[in-house]
Amino acid sequence: MVFDPSAPISRRTLFELKSSGAAHASYRRLVTTLVLALLAAVLGFTFLHDWWFGFFPLVLVSFTLFGISEKESQQLDIEHHPSAPRRSVLRLVRIAAIGLGAASLLLGVTMVLGTALEWDWMLDLLE
Repeated sequence: MVFDPSAPISRRTLFELKSSGAAHASYRRLVTTLVLALLAAVLGFTFLHDWWFGFFPLVLVSFTLFGISEKESQQLDIEHHPSAPRRSVLRLVRIAAIGLGAASLLLGVTMVLGTALEWDWMLDLLE
């Protein structure tokens, strides 16, 4: 929901905004999860023999980025803050998080299936 300065009363009430749960998420836990998932992804890509396991922590990174962005957006809605550039950036972060999560999941599952089913092109890629 984008804040419209010409119509300051929202179609959604404060109760509806808070009932989504985004405003109640712990910011510290979200950031901690983001840092640990990034660390797991970097370690997975760097030190594991099966480096493609690093794709799965990136899915968690995308979830936490989406959560942080949604929390900030909900806070702006509750405060009726008319910050259009910030809302646009938050929307772009959410879109990027969805793209990162979908791509990471697709690549990770493809690598797992390719290795498990011994697809020739996958095994050549991993060698």
